[in-house]
Amino acid sequence: MINFLIPGMVRNLNEFMHADFGVLIQQRLSRPRGIALRNARVFAESSRVDPETGRITLEHATMVELDDDEWVRYGTVREVHLGIDDNKGRLRVYGWMEGVSLYDRKAGQFTDLARQELPASDLPMLVPQEVKFLTLIELLSYYGDPGQWREVSEAMMALRISVGRAMLWDELWGQWQSGGGKTIELADSETRLVVRSKRAGRLSQDDGIQLEDVHIEEYRGGRLRATYQANRAVIELARGESLTETRVRIDAYDVEGTADGATLARSQQSLGPVDLPPALVERVSAISDEQLLEGSFGSEDPKSPTARKRAAAIEARGETMRRIAATLSERAAFSVSVFVLVLLGAVLGIVFRGSQAMVSFGISFVPSLFVIITIVMGKQMALNSTTHGTGLALMWIGIAIVAVLDWWTMTKVLRR
Repeated sequence: MINFLIPGMVRNLNEFMHADFGVLIQQRLSRPRGIALRNARVFAESSRVDPETGRITLEHATMVELDDDEWVRYGTVREVHLGIDDNKGRLRVYGWMEGVSLYDRKAGQFTDLARQELPASDLPMLVPQEVKFLTLIELLSYYGDPGQWREVSEAMMALRISVGRAMLWDELWGQWQSGGGKTIELADSETRLVVRSKRAGRLSQDDGIQLEDVHIEEYRGGRLRATYQANRAVIELARGESLTETRVRIDAYDVEGTADGATLARSQQSLGPVDLPPALVERVSAISDEQLLEGSFGSEDPKSPTARKRAAAIEARGETMRRIAATLSERAAFSVSVFVLVLLGAVLGIVFRGSQAMVSFGISFVPSLFVIITIVMGKQMALNSTTHGTGLALMWIGIAIVAVLDWWTMTKVLRR
């Protein structure tokens, strides 16, 4: 039951809830924390469901975009459109926002967007996917390869992206410092951006590069499409779920220039985004998980984003291993305890036959309570890195004591 039946019932609950996507979203809206979509949280006054497509529209919404626990962008949204995608049994939420007015804390600027895509994220579950709800086969599989567990995989991907970010900024900063014309070039198969500036600096904690007195040339399909002159520009990353989805963009401010033969003057102009250099993606992808966790790449400053994500990945991996080991030991201990307790109960039933009911209940209750307490306490201790081994041992100490009591009652008391 604990290894297969109960995990199956939990899955059935989640599948039942996923069948009514609208109800799930409306329930999330009623919570103070709103709807979590990857690195964003959305709050809305009202919602409606399209009966034909099943899509949800949130009206008069507010949105907060987070980087770890820091608010980086926040503002209002006229409408948020959400849909559900079933990809090989993995249910994901996708969507877009319309009529967006955001304040960017890093750039210190307000931005108005007609439309902004929302990155796909896993559909929230009625019962969250936790180690204790896994089948025995799944537990053994994840114990052999903890990197496949969702929390560890996400932490490792965040670390890999952070390492890629740091390597990209080092590469672009090296371009600017070594180039005689103080030039940075960004290019992919469709777009090429050539940036020249007289002054530049690294933003704090590897968040990008800021340039002053900037001249930008934008090429499309090998043809010069536009030129821009800006007082200031910031090269930063548009976040993605993986390195291949992460892209580079340029936000220029107080811009004058020409685009497709037309003169323009704007307070803010976004250019790109441009794919990460394939060679960089290949180098970062080739780094093994062990090398990432060893700290061979990226900044070793304990306050840097890479160092924080490395520490988070190490903790997620260790916590997952401890949780799986504790769950396996807990299930085995509860199962084995049945045999020693029933055996003790049989012997005590013979010895105390004819006694009052309360005496029988008290005698049988104490060993069971003792075993349950040691198993529960042991599991809680096993989840802590400092008491992991002690906790695993404690789970079996109660069973061992009852087993010794079984041997003593059968060989001494029962024979007498």
